Amino acid sequence: MSLPFNLGEMESETGRVLRYEVEETASEMAIKIAEIIKKESAYQKIHQKFTSNKTILYFQKAIKSEIYGAVRDLCVLNWHKRNGIPIKNGQTAIYVTSPEIYFLLQTGWQDPLIPLKLKSLSLKERLESFYWSFRSIVRRIINYFQDKKSKWKYRGFLEKISIKDNMIAVQFVEGVDFERRSDLVWFPESGIDPSRILIYFAWPDHQPADEEVIKSIEAMGIQWICLNSRSSTVKNSPVWAPGSKNRTIIEKLKNKPTTEIEKWIYRTGDKLIKEVNYWLAFYEDFRIRIHFIIGGSDSKYMAQGIAFDLKDSQKGFIAGKERSELHWPPICILGWYPVDVFFTWTPRAQNYLVPNVNRISSAVATGYSNDLVFSGKRISGEEVKKGLRARGANYVIALFDNVHGSEIAHSTAKMEKFYLAFLEWLLEDPGLGIVIKSKKPSVIQRLPRVRSVLEKAEFTGRCLRLSDEHGRLPVDASLASDLSIGVGISSAIIEAAIAGCRSIHADLTHLRSHEFYQWGYERIIFDDLDRLLFAIKGHKSGLAAFAEVGDWTPFLGQLDPFRDGQAGRRMGTYLRGALQGFDQGLERNEVLKQAGRRYAQQWGEDKVIFLPTMKNDFLPLGKNIE
Repeated sequence: MSLPFNLGEMESETGRVLRYEVEETASEMAIKIAEIIKKESAYQKIHQKFTSNKTILYFQKAIKSEIYGAVRDLCVLNWHKRNGIPIKNGQTAIYVTSPEIYFLLQTGWQDPLIPLKLKSLSLKERLESFYWSFRSIVRRIINYFQDKKSKWKYRGFLEKISIKDNMIAVQFVEGVDFERRSDLVWFPESGIDPSRILIYFAWPDHQPADEEVIKSIEAMGIQWICLNSRSSTVKNSPVWAPGSKNRTIIEKLKNKPTTEIEKWIYRTGDKLIKEVNYWLAFYEDFRIRIHFIIGGSDSKYMAQGIAFDLKDSQKGFIAGKERSELHWPPICILGWYPVDVFFTWTPRAQNYLVPNVNRISSAVATGYSNDLVFSGKRISGEEVKKGLRARGANYVIALFDNVHGSEIAHSTAKMEKFYLAFLEWLLEDPGLGIVIKSKKPSVIQRLPRVRSVLEKAEFTGRCLRLSDEHGRLPVDASLASDLSIGVGISSAIIEAAIAGCRSIHADLTHLRSHEFYQWGYERIIFDDLDRLLFAIKGHKSGLAAFAEVGDWTPFLGQLDPFRDGQAGRRMGTYLRGALQGFDQGLERNEVLKQAGRRYAQQWGEDKVIFLPTMKNDFLPLGKNIE
C-alpha cells in the first residue's frame, strides 16, 4: 500500500512542516533500537573489533536509513488522525516487506494505536525487486573490472606519486576554484607544502573531474588520484584500489546468524568492516594523517573515522567544515559531520552539535569559510546592480530558492508560490529588479508555471538569472541587490548578512523554535509570504516603520565573530600546526590538544569548543605550547 503524503504541506502539532517530525522520530527510534541491539552478542563481537565511539553511530545511522520509510508513514497516519482526514486507501497500519526491518522496528515500536505488520511482496513487486537488484549487481561487476583494469594499466603512474610522511587527503566535492565554493579554501595561506596534499576524486561525490580542474590542481603543486574509473573525464587517469600488499586488518565475522536481528547486524557489520579495511589501506598507501572531508552523513565518513580510531593506527584524524547554516533540531542531524575536528562559522554551532548524534571531538570557530572572496565580488555586484538600474530598477531583490518535493521540507507548491509572488510583482512594478541565484538548475526546471512567468520577467531586462549555479556563491546575487530573500532558514541569507547585505529568511517551514524568531521576527525572518511582501514593499517605499527590515547589524557577531576575510587562513594554520605535531611523532589526541590550545590562545577560548567526547582528555588552556 502506498500512502499519499507531502511533508512540506502537512504540519505537525507545533505548526512546523511534518518533515521535522519525521526526522526527529526516526532519529529517536534509531537511537532507542541501537541501545537494544548493543546487548546482542552479534553486535558485541563487532564492537570488540574496534575501539571507536563512532561504531554505534554507524549502526544508528544504518537503522535510521532502514526504518525511515516506515516512520514517515507512521507520522503521516498520525497526521491524518489528528486532523480527522480519512485516508483514501483506508490504510490503518504500517506495512514493511523486509523481515529484518520488521524485527528491527518491533524492538522500538511504541504506538499501540497504529500496528506494524509484515507484508509479503506481490509477484509483480518481487519481479521488480529482482530486476533492480540484478541491474545493480551487473553494474557493480562492470565497475569492479573497469576499476581493476584502470588500476593495473596505470600502476606505474601511481608509483610515481611522491608520497611523503604525514600527508593530508582531501575529498573533492566543491572544486578548487577560490572564487567559488572550494575544497581547498584553507590552503592558500596555510604554509603547508602542497606536495603533502593528495586530492582524491570519488564519483558520485561530485561531477567527474575534467582536464581544467586537474590542471588547476597540478599548477598548485598538489597531487591527485581517482578512487574509481568514473571519477574523471581525463583519459588514462590513475585509479587507486587496495592492493594485495594491503593486509585485511579487520576479519569478517564467521559465526552464522540465527535470527532476523542477527542477520541485519551481521550484514551491517560486514559492510562496516569492508569500509574500514578500505580506508585503512588508503591511509597506509598514502601515509595519511589528516583527512579533510566535505561530506555529510554517508556511512563511509563514519568508517573513515573508525579506521583512524583503531588502537594500532591512532595516528590521524578527520576534519571537516560547516557547509551550510546549522538550523535543524539537533536530533534530526544524526550522523551528520562525524568528524574529529569541525571548522564552524560561529561558537553558536555548539547548540546543534549534540555529542550522541555526531561524535565530534572539538568544534573550531573560524568564521564563514568562503569570506575571502567578499571584497573582490563587491565590484562585480555593483556592476550588475548598475545594469539593472539602467533598465529602470530602483530597488533590486536577490532571490534564493531551495530544493522542493513531497519528501522534503519545502513543497513544490510553496516554492512555486514564492517565485510567482515576486515575478508577478516585478511585471506590475517597473521600478523593481530581481537577481535569481538558484540552488541548482532542477529547482526551476521542475516549476513549469514559474518558467513561463520568468521568461516574461527576463524579457523586461530587470530580471537576471545567474547561470552556472553549482558551487557559485550567493554573494554574487546579494551584493548586486538592495535586499536578499531566501527560502527556509537559508545559508545564502546568512552569507549575505555576514557580507553586510540586508537579508531575510522566508521560513515557509515554520520552524518557530529557531532562535532567529527571538532575534527579529518579521525583521530578519518571516513565516508568512503575504506579510513578507507587505514589509518589503514598505521598505522599498522608504517607510520609517520598515527601516529595520533585513537589518542583521545587532546579531552579526553571533553569525560570524570575525568577519575579516580570514576564515580560510585560520583553518589552514590549525591544520599546519596539527601536521607539525604528527611530524614530531605525537599521537593524535596530543596533536588535537596542542592545536586546540594554540588556536584558543590566539583567537579566544570561546572559539574552540571541546565537546564531551574528548573534554576530559584536554589540558586547561593557558600557556603556549612550543
